[in-house]
Amino acid sequence: RKVCVKVQHRGVASMVGTDLATVEFICKRAAKYHPDAPDASDLIKEWRRASREEVDFKIEASNATQAAVALERSGLNVGCARPLPEYCGRRVLTMAFIEGWKITDV
Repeated sequence: RKVCVKVQHRGVASMVGTDLATVEFICKRAAKYHPDAPDASDLIKEWRRASREEVDFKIEASNATQAAVALERSGLNVGCARPLPEYCGRRVLTMAFIEGWKITDV
């Protein structure tokens, strides 16, 4: 059986956290020294939430499964690779391989 495997490099999650902390620090400094600076706290809060999901491949596998089910229900003639949950983890995503073509090649 052919599969596709996506492996997250070590340290990516902590690097994202560090980047967010840096952006948050800069935004707070900007607000302190420039009263007209926009309040970015809600944006950073959402970015932090979304980035946690982005680095967790178990969540990505769940989202991919939901997308496949939605496509099947829609009746569209679209193939969608399904994750193989028994081979997925927070840092590894394994999906069934399907032959196809890139949409950009059309």
